[in-house]
Amino acid sequence: MTNGTKPSRTLRFLAGVRDFWLILGIALVVLFALEGIYRAQQAIRVRLGAKPDSSAFPYHDTPWFKALQADVAKSDSRFDPYRGYWPIPLHTRYVNIDSSGHRLTVNPPSVNAAHPMRRLYMMGGSTMWSLTARDSATISSLVSQRLTELGITDVQVTSLAQRGFNSTQEFNTLIQEVSRGRKPDFAVFLTGYNDIATAHAFGNDPGHTYIERQTQQILDRGRAGFGGRVVSLGDDSELIQRLLRLVQGRPSSGPAVKRDCTKSAVYFRNIVELDALVGREHGFETFFFLQPVASSSKKPRTKWERAMGMKEDLVECFASYDSVMRARPGLNYTSLTGLFDQDTAAVFLDEPHITEDGNRLIANEIVAVILPRLRLTEGAGAPKARR
Repeated sequence: MTNGTKPSRTLRFLAGVRDFWLILGIALVVLFALEGIYRAQQAIRVRLGAKPDSSAFPYHDTPWFKALQADVAKSDSRFDPYRGYWPIPLHTRYVNIDSSGHRLTVNPPSVNAAHPMRRLYMMGGSTMWSLTARDSATISSLVSQRLTELGITDVQVTSLAQRGFNSTQEFNTLIQEVSRGRKPDFAVFLTGYNDIATAHAFGNDPGHTYIERQTQQILDRGRAGFGGRVVSLGDDSELIQRLLRLVQGRPSSGPAVKRDCTKSAVYFRNIVELDALVGREHGFETFFFLQPVASSSKKPRTKWERAMGMKEDLVECFASYDSVMRARPGLNYTSLTGLFDQDTAAVFLDEPHITEDGNRLIANEIVAVILPRLRLTEGAGAPKARR
């Protein structure tokens, strides 16, 4: 009787295991299907909802812009312990990133190429990285082009800008370069928007990054056991999160927090002062530019720019940043928030990103500010450039 019972229990156990995995598999298939349907209907609602007339978009009928967007979408990054992330190499038609993670800057051939070159670093977030421009029309490439036009042929321009970086990440990038012996002769920073946006995302508390919550979520999953990691997959399900909000009576999004840049403006200035301090200690000059954004510009707005609307609290934040920066003399600081005020052409593609023509105007303004210092130090380590 005992011998006859054991096989029966074993078979029942195996059948139970089979049924468990079968039910789990079916449940996962159903869940994935429902998740896909939920996301699809959300996408359709967004597409059918009120939105700006696409024909008003400055590049709506520009083939290369669609190709550029596809190239940008191919870019990826690796974990970086000091900056959060850093790009990996990419080679496409319009976006090229070298083995050091630097986006290609098109430097014209120099007549002084056989002699020591002065280094000019370009620092910032996606606006300086030039998210909406081809390699040849990034701000860094256009600065290099303009310098050559003015006869400055002993300056090698390198872009250290990265998408999404704020002033803290830019500072960490600078000290990484300096610590490894790659000191520049000049460093230019074009920044502001990402500091405001990341502080606002964390209740107006400065010093955070865009990927902070995502990184923390990954760390939390790593600490959990197998069961915890399986359960945590629900964090990525928009459908499950929606159902939880309904059950718990939570709104789809938290209450709107008005931007208040009182703390982040001071934090921003402190980081700028640290950049300048590193420059003085290691013998290079730093220049800081507060970037233009759509809301703070007083330019005559095109149909597309009007459709974007205007964020008054963002205007107030940029004014606050400008105020605290001007209160500290001795910094090479310039505000570009009014650069396009008289420009009737389309410039802004979204709040911080601009057209290639807009990049050229920013590049020309940067060169106009730094040119006297470049002229003054010309010949230090390199022959005089031709006039």
